[in-house]
Amino acid sequence: MANIKLEKILYDAFPIGKVQTINDYYNIKSLANSRKYFDKFNLIYKQKWDIVKSLQLNDFRLKRQKILDIGAGPHIFAWLAVRLGHYVESTELPMDNPYIKRPIIEYFKDVKTVIDLDKAVVTHEFTIDKSTVQLPNALQKNWDIITVQRSNFDIGWIAADYAFIIPELVKLGNIVYYECARQQYTHLVSFCKSVGYKIKHDLQETGQGKVIIYKE
Repeated sequence: MANIKLEKILYDAFPIGKVQTINDYYNIKSLANSRKYFDKFNLIYKQKWDIVKSLQLNDFRLKRQKILDIGAGPHIFAWLAVRLGHYVESTELPMDNPYIKRPIIEYFKDVKTVIDLDKAVVTHEFTIDKSTVQLPNALQKNWDIITVQRSNFDIGWIAADYAFIIPELVKLGNIVYYECARQQYTHLVSFCKSVGYKIKHDLQETGQGKVIIYKE
């Protein structure tokens, strides 16, 4: 099936009406900026589909992939991966954390429910910082792919800071997909090159940097 056709079929199948109901509720309940996930859905969906293509998750000739998505947010990428036949587990911050307010975490949980991923995707609470980069015991296993997509924890990190998290991810994942802002992208590429990792990397016009790290 042509990729553009499959992309459109899954776009039309996404339960955006249910997500709109959740967005309306949270905009009444709190000041949390949940609307961006609905108002910018077209853009977000395209970004997630681009990741699907980058990782060849839409190539049905390849085997089913076991994926860990760190910082899954509203689980749009996970929804696509599951619909394409892959196995996904995810992590999200606990309710009390130094990065995102509680209403946003509650919103993420509710969106995951309305897009029917409660049973399909197990989500683990996990906070990354420079002192707690080791994944929980339940996630200490081999993954085909580990993704980290525009997570907030690395704001302000320099190249040396990635020495804490990247080796841990590479140890567990055959492929690590890491997406971050321009400054962090530059630092991440610098670190990966300094230790000799095999990588593909690209800086988008939007300022988002994408780095794919391959286990040798």
